[in-house]
Amino acid sequence: MQAGSQGQGWGERFQRAQRFLRRDVWEIEVGDLRRGRRTLLHGLRTALLVVRGFVRDRCPLRASALTYITLVTIVPAMALMFAIAKAFGAHEKLGGFLVDRIPEHLSQVRPLVQNVVSVIQTTDLTKLGWVGLVILVYGWLRGLGSIEKTFNDIWGVRRSRTLTRKVSDYLCVSVIVPVLLVVASGLNASLSSQTVVAKVTEWLGPLAWLYLKGLRGLPFVTVAVAFTAFYMFMPNTQVRFRSGLMAGIVAGTLWYASQYLYIRFQIGISQFSTVYGTFAALPAFLVWLYLGWLIVIFGAEVAFAHQNADTFPREMQVETLPQAERERIALEVLGEVVARYANGSGGPWRPKEFQASARIPIRRVNAVVEDLVNAGVLAEVGGRSPGYLPARDPGQIRIAEVLASLRRGTVEGEAVAPGESQARLPSKEVRAVLAKVQEGVARSLDGATVRDLAGK
Repeated sequence: MQAGSQGQGWGERFQRAQRFLRRDVWEIEVGDLRRGRRTLLHGLRTALLVVRGFVRDRCPLRASALTYITLVTIVPAMALMFAIAKAFGAHEKLGGFLVDRIPEHLSQVRPLVQNVVSVIQTTDLTKLGWVGLVILVYGWLRGLGSIEKTFNDIWGVRRSRTLTRKVSDYLCVSVIVPVLLVVASGLNASLSSQTVVAKVTEWLGPLAWLYLKGLRGLPFVTVAVAFTAFYMFMPNTQVRFRSGLMAGIVAGTLWYASQYLYIRFQIGISQFSTVYGTFAALPAFLVWLYLGWLIVIFGAEVAFAHQNADTFPREMQVETLPQAERERIALEVLGEVVARYANGSGGPWRPKEFQASARIPIRRVNAVVEDLVNAGVLAEVGGRSPGYLPARDPGQIRIAEVLASLRRGTVEGEAVAPGESQARLPSKEVRAVLAKVQEGVARSLDGATVRDLAGK
């Protein structure tokens, strides 16, 4: 009898814990908590949201796709990086840096990478011709574009960068990354030199061990900074520095932990040699690439979760956003866009600023903004993060027209939730009734335009 009641007690505890993690933790008012508890609550929400997003976004499958794309596009990307590095006279240092970064458990892969780097270093891109150059640039854009697409999906951004922004932004990456890698390599070598270590030891005395410990942690700092910049740059949206830094630290830690486990449990080429023989380097390299992309994507989930943990209860409803809510958000967005445009200050309107002030999930904002752009109401302008301006004179854009465009996407089956099939078009009779409803809305608005939303 006592054993039965004890088992029932454990069952009730499990149900309470499950209910707390699924529902109660998201209903707690953050403003009512002290700072310490608020931080713990935000951390718990972030962790839960990371796990949910990792499963929902099918991150292992995305890592597999990026592994394949990396194999196809790595040579064009490296060719352009080395061409840029050669212009600065740093191509040899860059090649040495890349080869030295190969883990010890993949030592048999090093000759293969050295051969690839050697061929790329000695290749003259000017001799490829226009066709070869176009193929090279396409592979480069395709590879980085696939990474951006993955990050955009995690952040709920449906619009990728325009072609001109892709070329300019990706070119910046191809310039900055080689320079940073070479600088980091040179800095590490300089700080680790015997001359510098001797001078620091003489200056610090008994505390010199702190400097030596710091040198051991310098590679981790370099990797964490690289991940942070990657998470802030790749999505076509604005990522807060704190969220990017958190993701960079997590991804950097997982990166080094995976290398340690690989060596610790000897999950290297020796495990594949029995089956694959001389080709053992290939599956080991694929596994290494896959784990690397899995860590990168996991870090992207961390960045998104950290930035949006407080709006998660409404984040779950993005795929089934009620029509009335879509229209309300659209009108609020248009009101702010037109007000900023009329004042002529502050630059283009940006979704992140609106999301922070209105406390609306960023995925909802991005989805509605996408609808307004497709309807020709808003126009996207370039910049580090996308901004928006009225596509036409605000006084010529009728509110009834905006509402009709939003409803048209729902009625005609254009807005289909992920995993659902395309809905069939309504019958002629239903369309006639809906047309009358729209006519009634237009009459009631009496020619009101989006300029009226800003009080101008």
